[in-house]
Amino acid sequence: MLRTTHPAPFLQGDQAIGWAIDRNHCEPRVFFGGRAPGFTSSMMFDPKARRAAVVLSNSALMVESLGREILRPGSTASSSSPQTNFASDPALDRLVGRYTLDEPHGDAHFAAGEIVEISRTANGLAVSMPRYPSTNLMRLGDGVFGIEGFSVRYEFAPGPGPAASLSLTINGKTVVATRTK
Repeated sequence: MLRTTHPAPFLQGDQAIGWAIDRNHCEPRVFFGGRAPGFTSSMMFDPKARRAAVVLSNSALMVESLGREILRPGSTASSSSPQTNFASDPALDRLVGRYTLDEPHGDAHFAAGEIVEISRTANGLAVSMPRYPSTNLMRLGDGVFGIEGFSVRYEFAPGPGPAASLSLTINGKTVVATRTK
């Protein structure tokens, strides 16, 4: 079912019969995902490495990027070992910490008081939130980060010292989380 393909720019790859082929990151990944109210799923495999990942979620957020992260060579997504802090970068180090949501976010099913934890990785920052695995953040701008494949935005309060808060925007709705540690 992978022999016949057609270009699919919206997928950043190709469309095969019943499968999408992501050619945007390193080796091609073959995947299929689905969504129902309150649930998403993704099945992805790397034909060359002969590895696969299945991600099931009770969230409305799509999970293809989590499958891609699990399949990434050297990924720690499927490991429970703690991440090591690497060389200091004051611009990133000031963002590391625990932030408490000041109000609920209905679309993401986060309650007021839940914790958003920002940590350092070899290449930047990662976020951990309730019911989600730790995920790498990508820089979108000065003090602004997102998660690949998701409509989510983390914007940190500017300033010279530790960020006092972050604004979390999902599906166009923004809530504030205040630094607690």
